[in-house]
Amino acid sequence: MEDLILKERETKEKLVELLNTCGLPAFVLKPIIKDVYEQLNILEQQQYELAQKNLKGKEEEQNGQD
Repeated sequence: MEDLILKERETKEKLVELLNTCGLPAFVLKPIIKDVYEQLNILEQQQYELAQKNLKGKEEEQNGQD
């Protein structure tokens, strides 16, 4: 869990640094960030569905062994 917390903070700091130093104005960055955000929402949903599927598979496996 601590690794995820550290990686989250490090990633956020790197992104902010990249945005601050890229030299692009906000009106160019905003649609890029919006697109990335939308892609992340899709990825998050896919990961959630996969986690549900994996959990269900583990439960079925355990029920089959009992």
